[in-house]
Amino acid sequence: MRSRLKRQTTESMAEQALETWGPTVFRIALGQAGSPADAEDICQEVFLRLLKSTTKFSSEEHLKAWLIRVAINCSHDVLRSRSRHGAAPLDDHLAEVERKLAESQRSGSDDAGATPFDSALWDIVGALPEDQRAAVNLFYVEGYNVEEASRILNCSSGAFRMRLHRARERLRHMLGPSPSPAPSCERSSHA
Repeated sequence: MRSRLKRQTTESMAEQALETWGPTVFRIALGQAGSPADAEDICQEVFLRLLKSTTKFSSEEHLKAWLIRVAINCSHDVLRSRSRHGAAPLDDHLAEVERKLAESQRSGSDDAGATPFDSALWDIVGALPEDQRAAVNLFYVEGYNVEEASRILNCSSGAFRMRLHRARERLRHMLGPSPSPAPSCERSSHA
């Protein structure tokens, strides 16, 4: 009787977590794996691990950080599996990404109905190395600050800043010269 009650509580907590954090876990998985099919598999694995976990979560943020960390770890597992089984890494598709970007710039379409994952820029972010993709995803997509994101990735804030810097530099290189000066990354207060 007691184990049945505990299982129901765990299942309801997992359902609530799926409802609340499922889209976040999917975005992280998609950003890391680059494939919607792989992202769905990763999400499934993350929430199965949550069901099996004995971790006591102290807050919603603790649960969210745990889910993101597990999603990143599962994504790494998928990428390792790909390399062992001969699947091409994302960097091998850089020419295709550049072609798609050029096409979207020539067509001038604004893709108003597209999700961020359909855009040429997202394809380019997907071509970044794993650690840089994770940094971009957590900082720009999920809105974590440097300290929070570095804790999730188990690295120092300096290492996280370096990953973000390298990602920005690589993106600048991949996107080519900008016709106008890039906006400053500094956040100013408007009083």
